[in-house]
Amino acid sequence: MATNDPQVNFRLPAELRDRLKAAADDKGRTLTAEIVYRLQESFSHPQGLVGRELVSDVLTHLLDSGIIEFTEGGSGLMANLKGRLQNGPGYQKPAAPKKKA
Repeated sequence: MATNDPQVNFRLPAELRDRLKAAADDKGRTLTAEIVYRLQESFSHPQGLVGRELVSDVLTHLLDSGIIEFTEGGSGLMANLKGRLQNGPGYQKPAAPKKKA
């Protein structure tokens, strides 16, 4: 961001600030950059960012706790869903390599 961008001062709950800071650290951003990113995304994808992160968090919890397992094969639904969560809704699962006869 440019130094001539306007400054905005506001209050937010400490727990929310901590969650934003943790998310910023995970993504290698500053707290300000994380807030700006999330606000910009909310205008670009009004429901998308929140929904994608929520689903991602739930799936991560289910996988980490062993409630569900990620396996390759079958319809590839989990691999496709994981790709969409990581890369956005336009993600297309790469075609499987052809087996040699």
